[in-house]
Amino acid sequence: MTGYSGVGKSTLLREYFPRFFNEYLYINQKPVAGNVNSNVGTLLDISGRIFNLFSKKFEMPKKFFSNQSGNDGCCPVCSGSGYNIYANEKFMCRECDGTGFNQSLKKFKIEGKNLFDIWNMTVSDAMNFFDSLDKKIMSHISVANELSLGHLRIGQATSSLSGGENVRIKLLKLEDSQAEVIGVDEPFKGLNITEICQILSFLIRKRDEGKTIVVVDHTENVEKFFDYHIDLEIKNKMITGKVL
Repeated sequence: MTGYSGVGKSTLLREYFPRFFNEYLYINQKPVAGNVNSNVGTLLDISGRIFNLFSKKFEMPKKFFSNQSGNDGCCPVCSGSGYNIYANEKFMCRECDGTGFNQSLKKFKIEGKNLFDIWNMTVSDAMNFFDSLDKKIMSHISVANELSLGHLRIGQATSSLSGGENVRIKLLKLEDSQAEVIGVDEPFKGLNITEICQILSFLIRKRDEGKTIVVVDHTENVEKFFDYHIDLEIKNKMITGKVL
């Protein structure tokens, strides 16, 4: 769906589609909700499983390895957030190198890697590491890699994600969503052709599973990859659309 700025494309997805479709999911570029300890690992729903791996291997409570607020594995200086605030400015916590973990956890390793190492892994690197360790973790990070998120670090703060990265993180919801119609706002913004094709491949797979996907985007020529191209315009104070 295209049209000049202000014609109402996003409004259509955000406000009108929910009135007409019972099973509807809207995905926009707003920051993903989360607390001060939220990171890519928590968004991918793999942090807890990683803590479990260490808990089982070393036969110790899960909270001993968790950097979530109130758990034993938290850095005592930043309380697990990975940063400290001075004069309203954020600075990486030097005690934990921005991971939010207690220094004592460095000696606990799986396949030669401790939690500090894992939190600094990119999603792409994590695919190689977890391949033989946990199938559920692998399924989550493989989809993230498919959506051109392989460059993100597991421990990267949620607040650091760009608008486009937020959209692609939210697209992960489609793996478990029962929604029949999905509206997506600008998933291709700022991406190169290779990354665009990766996301298109993901959306096509979802379409083939029976989903109806409506995308609003301004990327040049991207409309040629879709079954229908609807261009919105205003005539006589009425929004109209034509299929091109």
